[in-house]
Amino acid sequence: MMPTLNSRVAKLEGSMGDVRETLEEVEGCIIELKSRQDQLKGQVVKALGVNVDVMQWVLNIVVCKLTKKNDALKASHGVDLEETD
Repeated sequence: MMPTLNSRVAKLEGSMGDVRETLEEVEGCIIELKSRQDQLKGQVVKALGVNVDVMQWVLNIVVCKLTKKNDALKASHGVDLEETD
């Protein structure tokens, strides 16, 4: 009975070694994924920042054009449009 028990303990210890190796591999993958996630977050923040700058630029152009049209309309009608509200 003792040799059988020793054999089972040896197999269990071998299995535990395999589990440890697998766990180390999984932990390595988790670290790599977290690193990639951080890189992706940085890229997304940068891309969104560029998009905000472009949208602000377009908005400024539109506001400028609308202001010019409003001023031209006021001048052509001789009326202050804000007073008619």
